[in-house]
Amino acid sequence: MKTIEKHSPYPIPFNRPCLTGNELAYIVQAVEQGWVSGDGLFTSKCHALLEQALGVPKALLTPSCTDALEDGRTPAGHPTG
Repeated sequence: MKTIEKHSPYPIPFNRPCLTGNELAYIVQAVEQGWVSGDGLFTSKCHALLEQALGVPKALLTPSCTDALEDGRTPAGHPTG
């Protein structure tokens, strides 16, 4: 397993990446394609993987928990904001 070691004053490191495979190559590929913020190739692949693994017709990825909560409120008839 490849990890980036960085000493932290905190007992539990915050946002320390754990690289276990092709992550850096995928990052380079996304940057070269000019699509790093969502709805690109890797988002589509992740959707397909989740849909197959969960046996659901559609999976939805959100950029944050706040977006997920707001997306859940809107179909229920509750306004966002």
